[in-house]
Amino acid sequence: MPSARASITRPGGVARHVALALAVLLAAMLVEAVAAAAAEPNEILDAGNAAYRRGDYAAAATAYEELRSAGHGSADLLYNLGNAYLKGDDLGRAIANYERALLLAPRDSDLRDNLDLARERCVDKAPDRSLALLGLASGALRRVTPNEWALAFVCSYVLLLATWVAPTFRPSARRWAGVPRLPLALAVALSLIGLRAWSEHARPRSRAVVVARSHTSEVTVRSGPGENYIGEFSLHPGTVVRIIEEREGWLKIAFSPSLRGWAETNGFEPL
Repeated sequence: MPSARASITRPGGVARHVALALAVLLAAMLVEAVAAAAAEPNEILDAGNAAYRRGDYAAAATAYEELRSAGHGSADLLYNLGNAYLKGDDLGRAIANYERALLLAPRDSDLRDNLDLARERCVDKAPDRSLALLGLASGALRRVTPNEWALAFVCSYVLLLATWVAPTFRPSARRWAGVPRLPLALAVALSLIGLRAWSEHARPRSRAVVVARSHTSEVTVRSGPGENYIGEFSLHPGTVVRIIEEREGWLKIAFSPSLRGWAETNGFEPL
């Protein structure tokens, strides 16, 4: 009578079981890590909102800044951050974050209302009325998002092209093809102007906001990039300027066509 053989596990089978167990373990660890990563921002946001509700605006701003630094720069987060800074009397950083939020949500009425409220508290006003009117016109164009301007350009351009191409294939179209050409050409031009306004406004580090520093509430703008140059005028927190040039520790900025010069970088927060 044949004897029973002992069960033998082949080495290859053991390796497959170990690899499968490791794969399951790694998958479980990955799921746990993803869940933890998703929960952490929500916890920070909840902590920031709780701090804001109890009037601890500095703690709220710290929590929101942590989220922004981690790449969670939504319009709502930037709006909350601007509110926290405004409640904490940090006018410069409030306006900086409202301006950032406006790039993402240009037609948000609450955001615009708060930004206008913050701007009213600024010491520095646009010295040139024509420049202020130009700013209003540019702001009106930026109520339409870049994607919407791009879509308007493509649609109006294609339709304008069709008014020239259609008569070639259908001679009877000549009777009406010329009628919409002028409005469509104007639409093409307006959409290009809108895209241009956004490209200048949203270009990284093209603008900056004056922020308060620990030892002074204003920034001295000098004739050159150094403390030894003459101070020509001062700017106060919340003022938005255009960046012309950057050097080590210094920015060449323009507040208006006639008011420009050099100021220390640490007095500004680039947009």
